[in-house]
Amino acid sequence: MSLNYEQLRATIMGRMLTFDGIDQSRIDYQNPLVRFEPPADGLWCRLSIETARPITQGLCEPMARIPGNIIIQCFDRAISQTPTVGLVRLADALAGHFQYWETTGLMCREAQLVNVGQSGEYTQANTVVYFITG
Repeated sequence: MSLNYEQLRATIMGRMLTFDGIDQSRIDYQNPLVRFEPPADGLWCRLSIETARPITQGLCEPMARIPGNIIIQCFDRAISQTPTVGLVRLADALAGHFQYWETTGLMCREAQLVNVGQSGEYTQANTVVYFITG
């Protein structure tokens, strides 16, 4: 079964909603109906889905498989260019939550921690998980 883009978004968001490594009120789901305000202190995250050009698979019954990345930006208010221990632990927990997770029509693969460093008042580290539909 191949997911369409809305089904893909809903499936990934559903998985993120089961993550208990941070309070759900500290996760920005980029919902245009509800404006997210970063907390005054502590850790928080932003979930994004980045798709790539679909790949055609099959000859008799062609199917488009959509590859991409789940990007979870993790932030901590800090004055250092290096991630805090809490930030690294959160990124590790997110990697463990998504890495090699599979459900109908979606296969997550390896996760990567990307140290973004400091931007303004936040230190940022991203958890990036490669996926493919199909």
